[in-house]
Amino acid sequence: MEITLRILIAIYAVLMLVATTQSIKKNQKGQLLLNVLNIMVSVILLLGVLCNWFYFTVIAAVSLIAYQALAISRGFSLHDFHLKHHLVRLCVTGLILIALYLF
Repeated sequence: MEITLRILIAIYAVLMLVATTQSIKKNQKGQLLLNVLNIMVSVILLLGVLCNWFYFTVIAAVSLIAYQALAISRGFSLHDFHLKHHLVRLCVTGLILIALYLF
């Protein structure tokens, strides 16, 4: 299960990098800082996949919470906050955090 979680979280980080790249291509005003932070969190999370289990779980938990905060911040800054989208993100993040805690 440990390897599965590492792969799942690595895929999540790569997908966040792809989404951030798409945001950069759109050249949305005022989003540079959020894009840079998203890239930093993704790179840290990808590097965390290579760490031992304890460090991986700490890095993954902090990164997933950071993704939530960045997504909410982006929604408010673009005046395009979609509650259902953020609730789904919160549920997915919660499930991953529970899985990390249990294993």
